[in-house]
Amino acid sequence: MRRRREVHGPGPHHRPRPHAVPPIRDRLVLRGQRRRGRGHPVHIPRRRPRRPVHRHLDLRRRDRGRPELRRRRPLAVRQPERGPGAAGAGTDRLAGVPRPVLPARRAPGGDPRRRPAGAGPDVPPRFRPRGGGRMRRSDDGRHLSTEFVINDQAAGYPRRTVETTATPEELDGLVGSGYLVLRGVLDRETAGALAEAVLRLAESEADRPEAESLPGDSIYIRSLLDKDPVFHPLLRFEPPLSIARTLLGPQVWIDLEARLNHAGRPGVSVPWHAHLPVIPDPVPALFSHPHQIHCLLYLDHITEREGALCLIPGSHSRGDLRIPLGDQSDRPGQVELYFEPGDAVLIHANLWHRTVPSKADAGYRRLLLLGFVPSWVRSDVGRGVAAERPLTVELARSGDAETRELLGEFQW
Repeated sequence: MRRRREVHGPGPHHRPRPHAVPPIRDRLVLRGQRRRGRGHPVHIPRRRPRRPVHRHLDLRRRDRGRPELRRRRPLAVRQPERGPGAAGAGTDRLAGVPRPVLPARRAPGGDPRRRPAGAGPDVPPRFRPRGGGRMRRSDDGRHLSTEFVINDQAAGYPRRTVETTATPEELDGLVGSGYLVLRGVLDRETAGALAEAVLRLAESEADRPEAESLPGDSIYIRSLLDKDPVFHPLLRFEPPLSIARTLLGPQVWIDLEARLNHAGRPGVSVPWHAHLPVIPDPVPALFSHPHQIHCLLYLDHITEREGALCLIPGSHSRGDLRIPLGDQSDRPGQVELYFEPGDAVLIHANLWHRTVPSKADAGYRRLLLLGFVPSWVRSDVGRGVAAERPLTVELARSGDAETRELLGEFQW
């Protein structure tokens, strides 16, 4: 049996304190002590703190100390901040799809904390492949090569390598500003042959009731790949194809259309518009942004007589920008572009743009629109004059796997 430890008085060598201290039995009970019986304080060891109820009761007792088996709270996902030049030809070799670079989600007026002082629209991060993709320069230093691993389990996670002569700075410009100018990507002879083909189709469809035209002013022609084989080489038109594959992923399909403004017609123009006006406000958490790259390939001289192409840089990521239907007024920060035959400009499909009204001495304004679309996004507009004998059916039947993919064939 444990004996009580009694507290005795001072020893023979005890020095009195300056102030008299009452005997311990007359003092308040000290921490860890309590009074017993005849007033003799007894030392009581401090009580062990109460163990909290274990949060991992679903584990066996012997496993509760193993942190790797504990149920952890999900980590808070931090939303990333989302916010021209010339390029040559590129190549593509069949070899994942990187996560798309999303435009910034901005409240009306923008969030000044996301922009450096004096900056315009949200500045995107520097372009780089994400996930398992790798980007590097080729041995000769002329090509930018990106290796993608496609997350297709059934196909064994195939690889594709995309090479383009566009520089990282040019890709940054296209992602951030929404456009990239390409000078002289077609020679004059090829541009002239395509311009004549567009004019022939415009004349043949002008009187059709389903034609999309303003008689005598302009006409819009769809499904060019089904109507004339002269357009088939544009399926592998470089460098737009490799740029689109680098930014959208290696799996894309191509839609080809044309627009023609007749010569000598003043006041012909297209008001402010964007090609994919489908983004809601506010943006839903799982909304799929309609990323597409459209190549405007000019086949004629575009001067002040024909009217400049006006762009609003960065407007593809501005959900708060709303322009009234039919508006043709100048906008702050707009850029005016002029072109020679064979020049092109790549734009994000949601970039706001318009054309300046033509003058009485304007020439033809003929251009092709190549739409580069991710392969899993399909749409049939159901407008315009349909081809009597679709040429793409035979082209797909006799083409290789890449040709069929560029024509829109895709399987999950």
